[in-house]
Amino acid sequence: MEADELAHKERELDQLERRLESSDNDPRPEKSLQDLRALIKVFQETRNDATSHQLTTMVDIHAKVTELFDHCVELLEQTIQLWETATSLNTEAARKPILEQRETIVEDIQASVQQLSTTLVGLKQLGTAEASTGRLRQMRDELDQSLKVARNIEARVDKWMREAKVSEK
Repeated sequence: MEADELAHKERELDQLERRLESSDNDPRPEKSLQDLRALIKVFQETRNDATSHQLTTMVDIHAKVTELFDHCVELLEQTIQLWETATSLNTEAARKPILEQRETIVEDIQASVQQLSTTLVGLKQLGTAEASTGRLRQMRDELDQSLKVARNIEARVDKWMREAKVSEK
């Protein structure tokens, strides 16, 4: 990415963080975003420091980490939408399922942050080429699983949001 694109993306993430801070009294989404941003930075540095025999795998892992990061950012945006929808409703019965969905998303984002942290620790502990290859393959598999979960959550939320819009009409 070019410097202009990176600066633009950072500004968008700064804006998202401010929106998360002001949307409700739940610090978990903004803390998760802060952790995600710190982790993605360290993953980029780790990729840049990879040895030649790890480079292909590291590029693959970094691509999956970036994809998981992007999914988490989209889900963080959805937590704001869900919160705004819930606060616009008058009854607890109407708010409850929306807030439960939001809670599920927040917990899944936190699980993704933990998965990324675990993957980073694994990358930092790599030793010999043989052990490294097996561990890198395992980390890719774990990231694939995390991406699958993120995609499923995103699909459920998208479906739920479409159904909510149809019922409003």
